[in-house]
Amino acid sequence: MSTTTKDGAPVTAPPPTVTQRVRKAFVTDKAAGRVGLHRALGWGSVDMFISGTGGFIGGSLLFFYTTFAGISPLVATFTSSPAG
Repeated sequence: MSTTTKDGAPVTAPPPTVTQRVRKAFVTDKAAGRVGLHRALGWGSVDMFISGTGGFIGGSLLFFYTTFAGISPLVATFTSSPAG
């Protein structure tokens, strides 16, 4: 099979269809360093869960500081912030 047409122009492959591009997005290819959609959603859901638990713990700590320790909400916020 020749890689040129009769007039000498190079033969190019047709562009991939939408279905082919969507299927390729779901595939994890370790050799090429591609991360598929399923794996990306899996890791992202774990990351969102960890962030949510951090927010829940921080909110509970703020509630404790303001309700039982008698600290103002502004001071409690700075006390429980990650940089504080």
